[in-house]
Amino acid sequence: MFLEHSASPTRTARALRVHVNTVRYRLARAGELLGADLTDFRTQVDLYLALSVDP
Repeated sequence: MFLEHSASPTRTARALRVHVNTVRYRLARAGELLGADLTDFRTQVDLYLALSVDP
């Protein structure tokens, strides 16, 4: 959802019907687990492409 909403935590929060801080926390946690900076555009593109691959 984050990538589909142009990497906007506010728009993502609205779409998911959660508080924007929840989205920010989850993004930070996902970044920690992946070892990646999810605010970096190139990382976002790589992640989007990786998630778009049809197995």
